[in-house]
Amino acid sequence: MQITSDPDVGILNMASSSKRRGTKSDADIDTPQKKVAITNSQKYKESYREYWPCLGPSLKGKTYVHCSTCNIDFSSARGGKNDCKRHIDSQSQINRKMIKSSNKDISTMMRGSSFEKGLKTTNAEVMCEFIAHKNLSLSTAKILNKTLKVMFPDSEIAQSGL
Repeated sequence: MQITSDPDVGILNMASSSKRRGTKSDADIDTPQKKVAITNSQKYKESYREYWPCLGPSLKGKTYVHCSTCNIDFSSARGGKNDCKRHIDSQSQINRKMIKSSNKDISTMMRGSSFEKGLKTTNAEVMCEFIAHKNLSLSTAKILNKTLKVMFPDSEIAQSGL
């Protein structure tokens, strides 16, 4: 290395050793690029539904699974079937499954007979409205009521109300 001094400025000048020897500076050296690891992502398979009927394909992507019990989407990219098993065995899934099994169907809460009786009542009201609208006489309505009772002997409405 060679050191020279400039008497006017009072600064020491050093000659770069890289210029003298013909070596490259740090900026000129290309660093090797890091290798990117190839990752294998598991995708949803229809065979998951055979094991767990509550699991289905997700709208989020191919690597996600939708649970109809929890109504959530979770990733199966890392473990595939193992991720699904881990979700099914989780405490939140077990709790939601118990809650869902204890829920009653709404049709069991509504009695079919009361619905049918309401429909029959509506039909009787329509008939009465027809009599009033057509301005039929009361004697015609009486005869019609007797006729309907004979025609429909099993009807509670025809026997009691008309």
